[in-house]
Amino acid sequence: MTQWIELQPMPTPRHDLQAVAVGSEIYAISGAGYSTVDVVEVYDVETGGWRSGPPISGRRGWFGAALLDGAIYAIGGKRIRTKAEKQDGDNSHFAIRDSVERLDLASGTWSAMPPLCRPRAGLLATVCRDRIYAIGGNTMDPADDNPYLDLVEVFDPALGRWERARPLPFGI
Repeated sequence: MTQWIELQPMPTPRHDLQAVAVGSEIYAISGAGYSTVDVVEVYDVETGGWRSGPPISGRRGWFGAALLDGAIYAIGGKRIRTKAEKQDGDNSHFAIRDSVERLDLASGTWSAMPPLCRPRAGLLATVCRDRIYAIGGNTMDPADDNPYLDLVEVFDPALGRWERARPLPFGI
């Protein structure tokens, strides 16, 4: 019979993060508690311990993440807006991102990559044939009757850009 085993908890509790497996390590990236955090923590499956990773500059939650060619890509997502930001008259709770960041695992540095064609949160990211696919997502616009997107974009690292692909039959 299979059973769950409780392991050492993450040092920074949060939700809406992404986890990416790299060899025998799991990268827990960004996410949110009361505010969106820049924290990256790495769990070593062999030792059972956590260590700090390089903080991400574009704090985000509910985003897509993918591993390609020795790098982790953090794609789109949302960030909880601060009270100070809401003083500008825009009362929206979240800032939706089109930005993409790449963590070079060899150097441990994050860098900005070309953005998505449209800001979106709740998307799925996956890799197929050496390309990253950003699939679906949500506009998170309360005025939008249908915030679910049928959008599919493909990133080709050789070309260094995102291109639209055939859309989904319906938004997800």
